[in-house]
Amino acid sequence: CEGDVTLCIALLAVRSLTGRSAYVGDLFDLDSDGVLTLVHCGGPVSLAEDENRVVLGRSQLASERGFETITCRPTLPLGPATIFRLYGPGGDQLHVAFGKLIESRQSPNLEVILKLSGDRWNFLEQCFGNHYVVAGGDIRLELRMLCKWLSINIHET
Repeated sequence: CEGDVTLCIALLAVRSLTGRSAYVGDLFDLDSDGVLTLVHCGGPVSLAEDENRVVLGRSQLASERGFETITCRPTLPLGPATIFRLYGPGGDQLHVAFGKLIESRQSPNLEVILKLSGDRWNFLEQCFGNHYVVAGGDIRLELRMLCKWLSINIHET
């Protein structure tokens, strides 16, 4: 929603590599047990575990900022997930981590809660930016190959 071109490229890369959509979240909390919470206004309906349980409604975040917008908040399927962020002046850096999506909340915003499989301090040391892509499943191999082909430095935590 911020018009982040690098983020759009990352989302298109997931779609090209896996044929599936991904979620974008703002890093919100990382507790001492390595449980990471990401929050955003919404996500694509194609992520829905059950299309009948998608919430369409006004964005609370947008309303708080003085404008109206409608959001789509699907319930994401639980299980393995890869999170990553493409960054750098030339888009030549990628931070990637792996974990398990343990909860998906639809209200008042779309929240995704996952347990990182790696060390939380390593994640924090490599963390860059507020938006991270959350892709269902383990797509680290695909991301490694893409980074090799495009000369992107990959930082795994």
